[in-house]
Amino acid sequence: MEEYWKTISNEFWEVWNFPNCIGALDGKHVVIEAPPNSCSFYFNYKKTFSIVLMALVDARYKFIAVDIGAYGKSNDGGIFSSSKMGKAFKKNKFNIPNGRALPETMRNERKIRRSEGKPYVTKKNVMVERKKEPKEEISCKYTCSKCDLLSAEVAAKPRDKHTKNMLELHHKKAEKARQQMKQDTALSQLPTSDICMFSMDLEQVLSLPSLTHSQMFYLRQLSCYNLGVHFGDSNRGHMFLWHEGMSGRGGNEITSCVFEALNSNPTVKRKLTIWSDNCVGQNKNKMLLFLWIYLTLTDKFDEINHKYLVSGHSFLSCDRDFAQIEKRKRVEKCEVPMDLVKLIVHATPNNPFIVTLLEPNNFYDFKKAADMYLNTGKLQISKCS
Repeated sequence: MEEYWKTISNEFWEVWNFPNCIGALDGKHVVIEAPPNSCSFYFNYKKTFSIVLMALVDARYKFIAVDIGAYGKSNDGGIFSSSKMGKAFKKNKFNIPNGRALPETMRNERKIRRSEGKPYVTKKNVMVERKKEPKEEISCKYTCSKCDLLSAEVAAKPRDKHTKNMLELHHKKAEKARQQMKQDTALSQLPTSDICMFSMDLEQVLSLPSLTHSQMFYLRQLSCYNLGVHFGDSNRGHMFLWHEGMSGRGGNEITSCVFEALNSNPTVKRKLTIWSDNCVGQNKNKMLLFLWIYLTLTDKFDEINHKYLVSGHSFLSCDRDFAQIEKRKRVEKCEVPMDLVKLIVHATPNNPFIVTLLEPNNFYDFKKAADMYLNTGKLQISKCS
């Protein structure tokens, strides 16, 4: 039996380049009609009724062992530990071979070995050389889908200079945008500055009431939306809160919130700079474009610049504000929108947020006005960067 597992392990290494693996394990929900009087035993996280097929397969997708019939509500770990298959593994009835060193490592009984100034680290007599390779300067802390794709291509083809250059160029572009945003913030804070600068973003949906008992899993909660507008020149966060019963969270709502933010924070500065992410529906639309044109025509500002961070690298000042709200939300439960207002106000005691609980009459139909006066078909607003 041990030879059988070693054969499977060798196949995983040869086919998938995955060492010391004796099988791939996962569960599959098989949809069924709920049995009578079964309560929620078969109700799974996909909101269907099912039983679970848990299977262990080799490197060529052949079944080694299966467990069928577990409740749909159970997770993979619980199913495996309570199944006959899991108990057999725990008691080693499958005769699993003893562990072995990873491929291309070397065994040595000495604790430390030095060769050309490079230390070796020992763990259970397995010596792995700690290679001192030159560090690549990663310009961005967070990665996006493009970063991951290019990084995977670089790992697969290390000699492909074109892909490396594309990845480096992408990082530099993201870093340049971030530095430009920091520079705009610093310029807006100068005493003689004529620039009003803010960043804006929509927080993840806040669901009410914030209850944790089991019945809440099956009940419909009220979705609340919070648009954060962080003014860089005053370093103050403004939050605009509403719920789904009033309106949605599209471009019309975002534009109405921005209009409300500028009206409630009048300024004598003549230039306006806005930073946001690349969300097309919220930030790249003709409703916002109509607002910028309206503000210039009504002599509110002489110049308006709307700038966007690179997709996947759009960490704004608003995100810092949202982190404070989420931190407070872990220790304070909210049941109604007014509770959310109190929570947000007290999230940062030293520099409290200004919170506006919007009413239906705060939302304007910018879309109708934009459709009437603007023809943006050839501008390709959604592709600007």
